[in-house]
Amino acid sequence: MSSVDVVVPCYNYGRYLERCVRSVLDQRGVEVRVLILDDTSTDETPLVGRRLAAEDSRVEFRRHETNKGHIATYNEGLLHWAAAKYCLLLSADDYLADDSLARAAAVMDANDSVALAYGRALAVVDEHVPPAPPDAASSEHRILSGAAFIAHCCLTASNPVPTPSAIVRTEAQRAAGGYRPELPHSGDLEMWLRLAVHGDVAALRGVLAYRRFHSSNMSNAYYGATSDCVERVQAYEAVFTRWGSRVPEFATWMAAMRRAVAT
Repeated sequence: MSSVDVVVPCYNYGRYLERCVRSVLDQRGVEVRVLILDDTSTDETPLVGRRLAAEDSRVEFRRHETNKGHIATYNEGLLHWAAAKYCLLLSADDYLADDSLARAAAVMDANDSVALAYGRALAVVDEHVPPAPPDAASSEHRILSGAAFIAHCCLTASNPVPTPSAIVRTEAQRAAGGYRPELPHSGDLEMWLRLAVHGDVAALRGVLAYRRFHSSNMSNAYYGATSDCVERVQAYEAVFTRWGSRVPEFATWMAAMRRAVAT
């Protein structure tokens, strides 16, 4: 079986943590490990995290002595802990769909060029779980070249990848590097673009994860139309500046992206 290491950053999401971790441990068809990274939470996170680690040897719990922030926490797990064939960053308030890791891993196992695989993530609002669509467990997929994925993101000025569904080839993650502290709110988009420079992207039709929306979402205090657009543009420009020479048409797509954002 393929192996997947799952990094679970947690800051005051103790009430959601067990559901998140259980959704990983219950995955079939893959070998999993979980690292819970508690960034000095003031809620019940330490109690829940230590209990989960004591109950299952596949779970490791670490608590920071001082708050490092989410970007440093992400990079600690992905760059300095993850060692499996694939890795996933899964916020403690989100959780996985049944067999999602096996479905994504099967696609990546069959396509060595794929650096990133993702699927749909259903929104959970106020504990209301939406009914699963008929194709929720589908393994149907399409492979996009890295350039085609970058073009799509630029031409639509959008981020098509729900973070809790994004399974990454660990060697590609190391080649791409960690999340950038100067992009605290658009770092996921910048990361997907950067991974697309290093390999192909697989888009799965099925549902791979559930993403919670609640009053304590970390992004609530930040996002507005202006701030979101500014950081998205910064994400595109960061990848173009560093890697644009590898993709001949990147400059043309960037121009289209700027026009789309301006409108």
